[in-house]
This record gives sequence, structure tokens and C-alpha cells, in this order.
Amino acid sequence: MSTQTLTGPVGTATRVSAEALTFAPTCIAAWFLDLPPAHPHWPRYLLSVVDLAPHPGLADAVLHYPEAQYELLIIALNPERDPQPNDPDTWQHLMPLNVVVQFHGVTRAQAEALVDEAAQWCVDGRRWVETQDVMGERDRWKAEVQAEAARLGQAAAP
Repeated sequence: MSTQTLTGPVGTATRVSAEALTFAPTCIAAWFLDLPPAHPHWPRYLLSVVDLAPHPGLADAVLHYPEAQYELLIIALNPERDPQPNDPDTWQHLMPLNVVVQFHGVTRAQAEALVDEAAQWCVDGRRWVETQDVMGERDRWKAEVQAEAARLGQAAAP
């Protein structure tokens, strides 16, 4: 199986293999982002979408609103661990989280398509991952993710 990679003017995104995500049972899909212009000290990030439904053995998700089904996350990775796309042992998350957006009204496959689209936004520079550096960027992420979820949900409606 070949690795899916997206490229753009800001960097690259590599689709994380399902095997690398076995430690995260609620994770639907993830992208490893290498975006050198994003920050001078930590250019690598993990973009993922997780299912917020209850899962045996895990604490219930904290829902930002009652209808929330999925959560899109962007997390900066500690450069001292030399993070690599399919090696979760090298991923040490930095806090605070860069982006956290919950959404609903889509299927699991549509949530996966949404995170794929978000990876392209990142490498194209359409959305910025370092949200503390750009005033209002978290709000723009929330608006864009929720609008894309609404569009995907309507596209599938009979």
C-alpha cells in the first residue's frame, strides 16, 4: 500500500496508516503535517478526526454541544522527539492543543473526507495551524469545519 501525501506551498501532509493509529481506537483518520513556515521551533503537527461516541474502556468524551459526533484536532509535536509520520512513539503532544472543533450531521466516511480536506487546507496555507499567532484563527477553523460538515451532510441527504 502506498502512502498518501499532499503537498502545497506551506509543506506536506502524510496520511497516517491505520496500523499506526491502533493505540487510539476512536481515531477515524489522521495526517502528519510537516509545515516549516508554521513555527520556527515546532514545524510538525498531527491533524486527526475522532469519533465522540462512547467507547468501551474509555471515559466519555466531553461534548461542546449535545449533537456533537466528531472532533477535529491539530496538535503540535515536540521536535526533540524527531516526530515521524507512522511512528506514534515519536509523537509527544505539545500543549495547548492548536485546534479543537466538534461537528455533527455527517457519516463516519464524511468525517474522514473532512479531515482529508483539512489536510489540504493546511499545506495550501488556507488555514493556519499556529492559531495563537493569528488573531481569530481558531474561530475561522471552527466556522470552516462546521460549514464543510454541513455541506457534506447536505450532499448526502436524499
